[in-house]
Amino acid sequence: MRSKILRSPFEVALVVIIVLAHLYVALAPANSLMNWYTTDDAFYYFKTAQNIGLGHDISFDGISRTNGFHPLWMIICVPIFLLTNVNLLLPLRIVVLLAGLMNAATVVLIWRLFNSNGAAFAGVLATLFWAFSTRVHAITVTLGMESTVNALTVTLLIYLASQLDVKKELGTLKKQDFGLIGITAIFTFLSRIDNGFVIAAVLFWILLKHRDSLAVAGENRKQVWLRRLKIALMLGLPVGITLFAYLGFNKWYFGTETPVSGQIKRWWGTLPNTVYGFPVDNYKVFLTHLITPQVNIGPFALITQTPHDIAYWIENAFKLTGDLKTTHRILVLVISLVLSGVAALLIKYNWKRAVKLIDRFYLVPFFIGCMAQIYSYKSTTYIETLTWYWVSEMVLIVLAEGILADCLIEWIKKKVTSQRVYQMVGAVLALAMIVPYISYIINLAPYQVDPEYSEAYLGGAHALEQFTEPGSIIGTTGGGIVAYFIKDRTIVNLDGLINSNEYFQRMRRGKTTEYFDKIGLDYVYGNIYMITKSDPYARMFSDRVELIGTVEGASLFRYRPSKPAN
Repeated sequence: MRSKILRSPFEVALVVIIVLAHLYVALAPANSLMNWYTTDDAFYYFKTAQNIGLGHDISFDGISRTNGFHPLWMIICVPIFLLTNVNLLLPLRIVVLLAGLMNAATVVLIWRLFNSNGAAFAGVLATLFWAFSTRVHAITVTLGMESTVNALTVTLLIYLASQLDVKKELGTLKKQDFGLIGITAIFTFLSRIDNGFVIAAVLFWILLKHRDSLAVAGENRKQVWLRRLKIALMLGLPVGITLFAYLGFNKWYFGTETPVSGQIKRWWGTLPNTVYGFPVDNYKVFLTHLITPQVNIGPFALITQTPHDIAYWIENAFKLTGDLKTTHRILVLVISLVLSGVAALLIKYNWKRAVKLIDRFYLVPFFIGCMAQIYSYKSTTYIETLTWYWVSEMVLIVLAEGILADCLIEWIKKKVTSQRVYQMVGAVLALAMIVPYISYIINLAPYQVDPEYSEAYLGGAHALEQFTEPGSIIGTTGGGIVAYFIKDRTIVNLDGLINSNEYFQRMRRGKTTEYFDKIGLDYVYGNIYMITKSDPYARMFSDRVELIGTVEGASLFRYRPSKPAN
């Protein structure tokens, strides 16, 4: 009997493999489980979700309200982290399983997107790549960030948009289909606020494309425009209301309309001596960021890394010597030109089919939305972009690569007609992707852990507990993991990314001493250079901290409050 959810054995196989892999990690020993969470930022969500569940307000430290997060992932996390009362690790295990389920859903949507548009074999390749590429997995599934739900909602939006075209072709298009996209846009927006650019571009494109798809014979001019208005409202009104509700709630509850984390990162870019990086200050740097293989600053690194990989392989295979830096650049340029030429030839050979798929996948508005999002970061003083910012771009790349794969397959079909050959090739490619993926998962979360390192993930928390008193308030530049696991102490986030708007405004004005005195700060913990030499911390703690010593690789300072005026 066919499943009502999974429509084919291929979908079932994909979901089973993905879920089993995540179940393996979820049941791993504690220290191995923590290898999944490679960024401190995930614990900003987890600690805040825990505090919300405990009734400690929407707050990371239980002292100040914060909105430094994307709302949908936080909403999902809150009920999960109610279970911290049972065990601190239990919610982390559930998050791994949930990430697997959401990734499986994304994979199924990618497959159905291609399959419903007559590109099944290319869909198999694109699906296998998204499901089992460690580069994709390391950004969109691990980490514990909003990237997993972001990938799911963006893919769902594109899939439902494509289904409008399919249903129109089949004669089954209904007005409710536009309403469903409008509702999906809400979740896409809430999964990452900067998805607003992609949402706006895709919804506007849908409106232009389908403004008359529900036309009825004999309509007068007024009826035509009324019908178009209804479609526009079904598409845009839900997310528009959500946007204004979100901004209004933020202003009322947190004192600022947008997440404080984004405001702070733009402010960092104006500081002369910050450790967080430098803003993009000209178009040459902007273009460099578009083609760099560095995953944190390069939105298209998933594809721009390929010429570098091939160049490295050539350098090693032929044992090249000399000026390797120049050689590598030349190789990358030549390889990029060759790959671009091959892609152009494939598209030219299958022009009508490629254009149809590009149109069906809404790649033009998708690309426009992605570029607008990129420009919103790269054209301002915003610094320290991170890998999970570029999930929409990763979805775009996989869909575009799938279209190129389809063009190649159609060309090969002129030479090879045996379906058995394609089945065998598909099986080989599946094994080539799945075997390294399984190896990656096993190495990521080994079940054999040296007893000496079984609680290594608690090193920072235990060290601070040893050198501070119960009830202490400790400020740190980051502090997500420590805040989640430390006992009887409060961790205050000093960089402000998960702190309050009040704290940010005081940082800007150089008035943080009053804030620290008010909350009763006892200690400061972080890199000694950051605290004493870099902006903004040097001026914040000038003559206010006394070094105690090195604790678990970082410096612990005692905070000295200002003396009360006589």
